[in-house]
Amino acid sequence: MTSRTTLAAALGLLARGSGVLLIAFGLAGCVPDAKLKIPLNDIPAVLDDGWPVATPASQGLDAAKLKESYDLYKGMTQEIGKDFEYRVTGSLVTIETEEELEQRKKLVDFFEKQGLEIMLLNKGETLKLEPLVNPNILGSTFCPYEGEINPFKLVYYTLMRAGEYGTQIHLPVKIEGIDCQNGRIKGVFTNKGRLRTECIVNASGSGGEAIAKMVGLKIPLKMQKGQILVTEPIPPIITRQVHHLKKLKMPKGELPVPESTEIVQKANGNLFLGGTREDLPFYETKNTLQGIHTVARKAIHLIPSIKEVQIIRSFAGVRHIPVDSYPVLGESKRVKGFFNAILHAAVMMTPIVGQVISDLIIKGRSKLPIGEFSIERFQEEAV
Repeated sequence: MTSRTTLAAALGLLARGSGVLLIAFGLAGCVPDAKLKIPLNDIPAVLDDGWPVATPASQGLDAAKLKESYDLYKGMTQEIGKDFEYRVTGSLVTIETEEELEQRKKLVDFFEKQGLEIMLLNKGETLKLEPLVNPNILGSTFCPYEGEINPFKLVYYTLMRAGEYGTQIHLPVKIEGIDCQNGRIKGVFTNKGRLRTECIVNASGSGGEAIAKMVGLKIPLKMQKGQILVTEPIPPIITRQVHHLKKLKMPKGELPVPESTEIVQKANGNLFLGGTREDLPFYETKNTLQGIHTVARKAIHLIPSIKEVQIIRSFAGVRHIPVDSYPVLGESKRVKGFFNAILHAAVMMTPIVGQVISDLIIKGRSKLPIGEFSIERFQEEAV
């Protein structure tokens, strides 16, 4: 691994003579790089901004970078020094119609050109891998890289690791304002006092819109609720993540987000069944009978044999997604020293996004072109 592989690599960096200050809530803002050496006299701060936890997921980044992000995760257990339950299982996405088959053929061809190994399987090959999948399919696509982690452990362990390097972790703290003078960052006002910095990384997820507004910028976010069901522990029935995707019609210019069904079996035997994509006018995480019915119906369709399995609990989370569904990455051209890492799929993309942000702060450039993800696309009108 390189010495700058994760977003909180920025934790150990100095920008223009001042410590980097990371406004973080959740995984994208918490993963430190174990190889960084942080000068104890220039300690940056990690801030929990007090917004509700989002349930992240992403679109838009180059497919090869997804593979690179997966690869970076492989070394992170040793890098962090703790087991955060990273398992590479691979994933199947079933194909049920001729239209889906044509879409998947194009997708496989696209991924191959990007250097990402995605295989198109016929019905027999699919059922050989996962015999309990609904046999009324035409086939599937298989990605060998996908896996899962325990995000709670990863956030906790990486915060511990950051602390070992001398990072000051302010948890919790309320961000009350940002000191911006002549288009440059000078500090952050909190309920515990002012913190001096000339470089901020806005990795605050659901709070990203409000943090940007403090410096006169816009990051318009939409909210989308996802409901999840958890079953009783049962003997192993699948060895991979099993999905079915159905594209939704989206407004012109907006990235298509698939309607999806996901089934994952945890090591203890519980099945996690998801999910819904419900647009919200305001933040709420209530489960609904309609949502529970929708998730159960789609899951039973995907794997019919789970029909009699008992549901033991349900929960819901909210995805906060930029309105065009693309990430917001990089430094603002209007406010020097104001960097952003706001995206859906933070768990999947944390390592590569961290590398991008740290490279921008250290070198002033990134190997990954991110121009289309700039915050400037939302700045046509004044805030």
